[in-house]
Amino acid sequence: MLPSLIGTLIGVAAGGIITWFVSRAYYQRATKHLNDSVEKLDKRIFKVLRALEEAGLIELARDKNGKYTGGLKLSASVKITIGG
Repeated sequence: MLPSLIGTLIGVAAGGIITWFVSRAYYQRATKHLNDSVEKLDKRIFKVLRALEEAGLIELARDKNGKYTGGLKLSASVKITIGG
């Protein structure tokens, strides 16, 4: 009875450790992939924002050095109609 219990406990512990390592590796790889995707999407969105700014439709918020700070405002000449 006792050797069977010890064997079961060792098996459960070993299974838990293996599962932890496999899960950790999977989620690290998934996180890297997600970060890469977000970085690509962020660059594409910024290109669209710059195009809208160059067209005079929006004005991007910038600091003293001209670096984009994350905000924007519509130009006064832009009128938005929702629902036709």
